[in-house]
Amino acid sequence: MHHAYVDQLSAMSSPVHRLDPRTKIICTLAFCGIVVSVPADRLALLAWCVPPLCAALAVSRLPLLYFLKRCLLLSPFVATVLVFFPFTQHSGTEVARVGPLHVYSGGLLMSAVLAARFLCTVLAALILACTTPFAALLRGLEKFRVPRMFIMVLSFLYRYLFVLVDESDRMRRARDSRSPRPGGAAALRAAPGMIGMLFIRTYDRSDRVYSAMLARGFDGTVRTLDELHFHVADAAVLAGFAAYFIAVFIVAR
Repeated sequence: MHHAYVDQLSAMSSPVHRLDPRTKIICTLAFCGIVVSVPADRLALLAWCVPPLCAALAVSRLPLLYFLKRCLLLSPFVATVLVFFPFTQHSGTEVARVGPLHVYSGGLLMSAVLAARFLCTVLAALILACTTPFAALLRGLEKFRVPRMFIMVLSFLYRYLFVLVDESDRMRRARDSRSPRPGGAAALRAAPGMIGMLFIRTYDRSDRVYSAMLARGFDGTVRTLDELHFHVADAAVLAGFAAYFIAVFIVAR
């Protein structure tokens, strides 16, 4: 399973792993809100968001290389937007010219701010995901009165998305083993049939899974072996988090 490594990371033992999921959810959402709300002309203010991330990574002992790979995996979606900002934001002074296009300092600043926001929010979300077992994370969301349908969709997505990926990999290997020249035009011709077959298998599997869940008394409630409890460490983390950013905004005013 492709998610086994993530499960291994969330099963580690560290002060961050032992925090209540609700504490980490509150800190992550508040952190992302702060990062997004920083004005575009206050790029230096985003630098104060880096120390909490570095502290969380250091205390949790998570591998930095894993986070960098995931950021690179998601970067193409943001890079397509960053490329156009210097040419479309006609603010500030002109700093360069690329053919008929003009590059302005305001556009470069917007690109830098967007890149910084992307890195900070993605790292914060990855830290949350890699230090919290998924069942505990769903339990924390349920405690915050998140709609049950949303929690069920997340649960099924996490449980069975990787099963479908493995199923598609097996179908691809079967196609390649029966083709004298794997890839190219033959692969394109076989793609519609593979997608249709994967849909049929997905539908049949979902029907069997739903019947099995009903037979076991599933009612849409997230159940875990351990109940969630706030501890002194959770209160200390929340107080320290709030005090840090309050001090940052007071100093930066």
